[in-house]
Amino acid sequence: MVALGDVEDLSANAAIMLKISVLAAWAELQIASTRQTYLINVVKPYRWLLGPFWIGALRDYAQLRTDPEMGAGGGIDFNNGLGRDVLLPVSTSSDSSDKQYYEQFIPKLLHATAISLASSDAFTLGAMDGQTFASAAEPASLPPVRPEPTANFYIVYGLAFESLVKALGDSSTSAMARVCLQAMQSLVKPQLCGSVFEGAFFDELCTICYRIGMSSTASIKADMCDVVKVFVTSRHGVQG
Repeated sequence: MVALGDVEDLSANAAIMLKISVLAAWAELQIASTRQTYLINVVKPYRWLLGPFWIGALRDYAQLRTDPEMGAGGGIDFNNGLGRDVLLPVSTSSDSSDKQYYEQFIPKLLHATAISLASSDAFTLGAMDGQTFASAAEPASLPPVRPEPTANFYIVYGLAFESLVKALGDSSTSAMARVCLQAMQSLVKPQLCGSVFEGAFFDELCTICYRIGMSSTASIKADMCDVVKVFVTSRHGVQG
């Protein structure tokens, strides 16, 4: 799943780069399956692996950005931050050779995760709660309402929210803004976020809604309205 043929004996950095590239290729298949439905059957047998791998890669990326000495708790081992110089930027140049190797794949991983969450894929939902799976047997579903957010909620929501803020106001990144909003449609549900939106998170959500309403294109405004709609309807009948 995260290997390529007989390739072996790679350095730590090269092994990480290969794993991320393979996961991104699977993410592209997931994204393409929304347009070419026959690809659903290509991805489906590996959902039990892909959900935890994609979310694990997002978690590892967030850890690498904040504290490379922590190492990774998921499917990718960063060997005490050896990959930082390779995977994180050393320049602000617009030249592609200076851009983050890892970060260029994050939109694809986030998009694939958003699609899985939108379809209520049990393996991806379980991975959000920190679960891993040993087989393709369907896991138990998460409760529709929970008091606390899932184990990986803050990481995935934080990446989606940060990427959305960066993408707003730039027509060249409008597709990324829509991916982030698609992810947020699932992440605002009590099944994943618990009661976290009772505080500052709700204020931030209102602020970004106002910003989108004042300056964004109609399509992004429509996606933001969908986030708000899901936020409200997912709480219908929930006791506060």
